[in-house]
Amino acid sequence: MIPAIEMKLIDIDSIHVDPSYQRDLDEKRVKKIAAKFRQGAAKAVSLSRRPNGSLWCYDGQHTIEIYRAAGFTHVPAVIVNGDMQKEADWFEELNQSVRRVSARDRQRAGVVAEKALALAVQDLLDKFGIQISKGGLRAGMTNSVGAIGRYVASDPARIDQAMKAIDAMWSNEPEAWSGVVLRGMFEACGKASQIDLVKACKAKRVTPRRILDWCSARQTAAGASGGGAAYACEAVLTLAGI
Repeated sequence: MIPAIEMKLIDIDSIHVDPSYQRDLDEKRVKKIAAKFRQGAAKAVSLSRRPNGSLWCYDGQHTIEIYRAAGFTHVPAVIVNGDMQKEADWFEELNQSVRRVSARDRQRAGVVAEKALALAVQDLLDKFGIQISKGGLRAGMTNSVGAIGRYVASDPARIDQAMKAIDAMWSNEPEAWSGVVLRGMFEACGKASQIDLVKACKAKRVTPRRILDWCSARQTAAGASGGGAAYACEAVLTLAGI
């Protein structure tokens, strides 16, 4: 059944944005577009009316702030009946193919929408006390939640073993949960047991930084570019002497 849809002008101050699934507001982008804003380039935002009657934006929070910055008090909106879970689901569906929406934001939305894969990824992150980085790497943070999601989808048991190995050896290392190290350990766990990998890496004093440096050197020698993930498994096994 097609849901009831309304289209009307809505007071900007009556619209809410739920940070549990929405991406962070890019204020620089808002100011840049607002400075050149013309009514002819205007577009509507997508709002959900929750059971208590409140209105929540699940698509178009930047548009709302552009209208506000340009001096408008109301914004054109398409309104459907929903709730937080539906909003997160709609947000993910609308933005999954849009480049500017990060894997971090898709993961957060997937958790709120109770998507099975996102929940499985979150269980792993919680299990090892990992947070998703907005940029850069620090201990206990990963910038590769998208990669973790792919590994969970393809081989959940192996990524669990790989992350156990990383946690056992390098939980306090800033590069431990980088995409290169994650891929290296994931692939290596397909060739050797997690116990043997940990034992060998400890014996040879393998560190995430050594893995990254090894991959970088290999890529330089090959004249390739990128983060070295293609050589990650080779790096782990070679440095560990396996």
